[in-house]
Amino acid sequence: MIVFICSRCKSPLMRYEGEIFELDHEEFESLRKKLSRVLDALVEESSEINREGLAEIPLWNSDDSITPEAVDEMLKLLDESQDVDDFINQI
Repeated sequence: MIVFICSRCKSPLMRYEGEIFELDHEEFESLRKKLSRVLDALVEESSEINREGLAEIPLWNSDDSITPEAVDEMLKLLDESQDVDDFINQI
């Protein structure tokens, strides 16, 4: 399921199983609220997994900023990767 706004007419739309449906604004707001909670949880979970997976790289400074060493390591992995999937699998 994909929920989005039409760039031309600004109507809220939903694509589900290959078909596109127009949503009314109340349905859209309801889906947006429900999905934002789910997405926030997934982003938080992903961040925790990434931090744990990169524990051997000095990734985070005490002020929660990314270290220069981590940037260098990521750039190295990016150069060695064949595509996005390969890069993600390496990290």
